[in-house]
Amino acid sequence: MAQANPSGVLVIPGKMGTRKLISDTIFLKALYAMASTATYCLSICTGSAVLAKAGVLDGKKATFNKKAFNWVMTSSDKVLW
Repeated sequence: MAQANPSGVLVIPGKMGTRKLISDTIFLKALYAMASTATYCLSICTGSAVLAKAGVLDGKKATFNKKAFNWVMTSSDKVLW
């Protein structure tokens, strides 16, 4: 993350790795900081769970792949799923 352009486009992919990332508080804090300065912040599939857990999606409308709907919704109750 140290080499990322702070005002660039941030894309968080999905898949099984997201299950571990939502409990990595150091990563989530860094992600929140990066998302705050990014021109665009996007997610793919369950990557939205990581953004939600980091607080990036608080108060915002968000969606994702419906196959993981129940799991992703547990990542934050502050998101308008």
